[in-house]
Amino acid sequence: MKKVISIFLALALMMVSIVPAFAAEESDIIVATDINEVADTVDCEYPIIFVTGIGQTWTHILNEDGSFKTKENGKLVEYNLFYADIDALLTSPIHMLRALKVVGQLLSTIILDKNFVDSDDVGSLVAKVLRCNLIDENGKLPADVEDTIKRYPLSEYNAVNTKNFYRSIPCEDVVAKIGAENVFCYNYPAFSFTYDNADGLNEFIKETVLGEYSDAEKVVLVPMSMGATVVSAYLDRYGNENDVARVVSIVGAWDGSDVIADLIEAKYAENSAEMFYDSTLMSLVGDMLGLEETYKPLVVTLLDVAIRLLSKQTLRDLIDTIIEGIVDHFLIKTPSLLALIPSGRYEAIEEKYLSDPELEYIRVQTREYYEAQSTLFERLSKLEKEYGMEFYFISGYGLSFGGFEGSDYTIMKMLYSSAGTNSDEIIQISSTAPGTTFAPAGTKLENIDENNKYISPDGSIDLSTSYAPDRTWCFYEQKHELEDNNTAIRLAFDLAIGKYSSVDDCVGVYPQFNESRDVEDLTKGPSYLHQLQKYITKYKDDPAYAENVKLAQEAYDELYAMMERTINDREGDDAIKENAYDTLVALGVYPPKAEETVSWYMNILNLIVKILDQKLYDIFGTGGFKEKIFG
Repeated sequence: MKKVISIFLALALMMVSIVPAFAAEESDIIVATDINEVADTVDCEYPIIFVTGIGQTWTHILNEDGSFKTKENGKLVEYNLFYADIDALLTSPIHMLRALKVVGQLLSTIILDKNFVDSDDVGSLVAKVLRCNLIDENGKLPADVEDTIKRYPLSEYNAVNTKNFYRSIPCEDVVAKIGAENVFCYNYPAFSFTYDNADGLNEFIKETVLGEYSDAEKVVLVPMSMGATVVSAYLDRYGNENDVARVVSIVGAWDGSDVIADLIEAKYAENSAEMFYDSTLMSLVGDMLGLEETYKPLVVTLLDVAIRLLSKQTLRDLIDTIIEGIVDHFLIKTPSLLALIPSGRYEAIEEKYLSDPELEYIRVQTREYYEAQSTLFERLSKLEKEYGMEFYFISGYGLSFGGFEGSDYTIMKMLYSSAGTNSDEIIQISSTAPGTTFAPAGTKLENIDENNKYISPDGSIDLSTSYAPDRTWCFYEQKHELEDNNTAIRLAFDLAIGKYSSVDDCVGVYPQFNESRDVEDLTKGPSYLHQLQKYITKYKDDPAYAENVKLAQEAYDELYAMMERTINDREGDDAIKENAYDTLVALGVYPPKAEETVSWYMNILNLIVKILDQKLYDIFGTGGFKEKIFG
């Protein structure tokens, strides 16, 4: 995906800041099952409806005749979050001139060390490039954009839609047991009106699921991430219609994310400018620019050099300007994103950003949601008492925003709330497990009561203050992309079918406090399990490969046993995966890991940086770049 260089910082910030999404690579989906296993079916009393997160709806671009647009290779033009319409920019003389203007502003900023970038120019370019993601005053996307709601169960999905679903939610093994005819998925536009999506969910439940496909009286809702805002709005308007038996929340944003509020209010950490000198961060920017690997190191290094020429204050001014443009032209006009503002921070943002009469239609939408959001406990309690509705919460904790080593969200460390939060890198635990008391990740709560069973093993969170202490499960240092934790997915399905109704019902199976797990290498192809299975099947009857087949079978059995265990051991699990990889290398399936090398032009650029650093040291006498910027 190509981006205009003048807005690379803006898009990088936005794309990693509002993506409580489940990103997945284009790859085959592999069912992680034993070679000889046959799935046992289980009863599914109520149909299950997944309410997707922000990046789990696949959107299509339409031709003038309403058909799906395709690429030259015949593949559909589809996307699951942002679609950067570069053609819209390149074919608009006005916006091309504006792009050149912003490039000139950036160059002037770098040369003169003073911010000359105009937020309206940046915002206008972002709006043009992201036109497929912008809604009108009626909450509608452009006429040539379609977010398709699939009004049928998973069993009727075509091959492409099935692949997209399992790419987002790897749950083939559990779906096989409850039956794909019992599983539905409610998709909605990620950028939209929250209450429009709630109305659509009500219609989907009544007309599609209960009206056409099921004789059941109720459904089970499984909201994921942003999906919790849709379910919360739905319960606010339609909860008293008694169509829902239970809600199983998977890292749901019940009280928003401080990431969004920090972004809107331009609140950064004290060391936020320094963050842009981190090579990992600049590499992330390179990823967001969609650069080919051949050129990425060169471009990233040039960006790194350009950024280093700016003083700390100028860099902060530049960041403020870019974020201001995005907030004014995109974020503040999208109620579904504003629904991600924590209730305690909403009123200040409403007063500052939504007082303009032209934004009254936005304010009405967001105020309605805020009033529902701020009475969450009372609303859920009423639904439980009057209609027997059950609520369950699955969360991640133990991480700051962007705090995971090697994270795709490193850039979020620059936000003000990062150092003081306890989260899954994206959403604080007090939102995904509503009401949870926490200390910052890596620290402990003060005056811990040793008899309080709701205190996490690391002492950083206390579930006793949460809405449902006995119906909440937490995974330590679990990234927001919880779909790669097969234990959490199995737990969600077991709760959805009513197998367990509290933490006490599943002691020894699903502990309330568990460790994280990442089985992406084992479920998405070409996966370790698939490669080992393929090797065993190919050579099992050849005596010459007997020892190799035995080695492959041992690695396979170890992997499979690990995935069957529901009490996670992250360190042990990673060791098992590493052994499987080494086995595949020994079998000749995978090549040995190549040593990282530094290209010749990187060496030259590094030398240039050192020379410039020395020159600045000679001029300022206090240590070159580092002292000039941080001193």
